Amino acid sequence: MLPFLEGWNQLYFEKTETVEKGKYTVVFSRAVKGWLLSLDFASDDAYASMKLTYLGWVSVSTPHMGFTFGLTMPPSFGSFVEDYIRPSTLSTAGVYLISLITSAYPFSIKGLVRLELGLEADSTQATATVTASFLAIEIVDEKAFIRSYRRFKYGWLGWAFGVLSNIPGLKYIGIPKEIKEVVE
Repeated sequence: MLPFLEGWNQLYFEKTETVEKGKYTVVFSRAVKGWLLSLDFASDDAYASMKLTYLGWVSVSTPHMGFTFGLTMPPSFGSFVEDYIRPSTLSTAGVYLISLITSAYPFSIKGLVRLELGLEADSTQATATVTASFLAIEIVDEKAFIRSYRRFKYGWLGWAFGVLSNIPGLKYIGIPKEIKEVVE
């Protein structure tokens, strides 16, 4: 139904950085309200890392970590390693691609999202090239989004729900919990 709704934009982000061992570079940091569709990470080092800070939690992921955990087949939801080509066990250089979030169901996000890229101490290289990308649906105008959702879902009753939403306690009348948890 998204093409019929107002108040949202597609948020696509892609950044390629050369990172140094032991240092993190912030590549994305801002408040986002919406749904994450995919989060991908590619590098030329098995120990290149992506640090994700969200809702006070910090997660650090590397291609080597995903490979070690056996995440080599696409799941219906979760992470998997698409490419893990390490020509020599003496070096961490190679070709690595990991999808950190893949889902048939969007992952709701609200608040500050920070992505940092780095290179862990276990690497045999001093620097690595890392690419991070994600695709999200971002709510840019909450009132227009809710109004258009009600109009799409309920027709003329959507207008009535909009009027009733001005009564205390009925602000989210006619809005499903998946939208309510993001906008409230």
